[in-house]
Amino acid sequence: MLSRNDTVRLATYNPGLDTKPHNLNYRSKNTLEQLPLGYPTSNEKQYIHHVVAVQEHLRPLLENLNEAGQIQILNRLIQKGVPAPNDPRNLLALTQQQHDAVHDYQKFVGLESNNELEKRQFLDKVSRLPLQKKLIAADIFAEQMYPAIIENLHSMGYKVPTQAENIARYNQGVLEETQGEKQNYIREIMKGLYGEKPTMENINKVIEAPMNRFAGDTMRLLAGGSDTGKKSIDDRSQGNKNVTINAENVYMERAVNGNGKKR
Repeated sequence: MLSRNDTVRLATYNPGLDTKPHNLNYRSKNTLEQLPLGYPTSNEKQYIHHVVAVQEHLRPLLENLNEAGQIQILNRLIQKGVPAPNDPRNLLALTQQQHDAVHDYQKFVGLESNNELEKRQFLDKVSRLPLQKKLIAADIFAEQMYPAIIENLHSMGYKVPTQAENIARYNQGVLEETQGEKQNYIREIMKGLYGEKPTMENINKVIEAPMNRFAGDTMRLLAGGSDTGKKSIDDRSQGNKNVTINAENVYMERAVNGNGKKR
């Protein structure tokens, strides 16, 4: 069985195209400063409560999968507004009394089991499922259990981010990163067309031209083609429609799924 540390290490995953992973230490200063409900400055000890529990919720979905499968599960959850456990939006600072009360209430309403043996057997059964069935389990968790957990916390006065807010934040982050990728795309185009130091006239040509006009050239650049820059700008897009479409599909896939490489 994955240890808590092993699961937490997987939970640092961030699905953005070019973003840093979440901190392995969820008590780091930077993480605590980002908690949506803040971190109290009182002297009373604060416990960090994971809304999506590390071992009870995440571990069985990731266990016994290879890295690609684990990334699919995490992406599936995050896209549905369920943050990875080490995301600050999944963390809540509580006193011991508050922390115990949250778990007691979740047990009372049926969101946690009172039977440890039965719970362990169920989680182990989930951990042995194949990837496709785990994806279904992840959907069920995201669509049924997670909303109930959020509603439960809200009823206790802890207004943690909603699923809709998490989805909006995720989509905005991916959009911003995709736009950054497109800017890098244009820089590569300019370098191939006009060298390291293009004139302002040439820069304006690239900025003003439609993005898909240069996609074919960029793909040839990245593939090491040697004829880029020899044709006039107006002659380029017609013969590269398929390459252009493929390039745009790459953007769409990355915008939806992330690059799947960050850990």
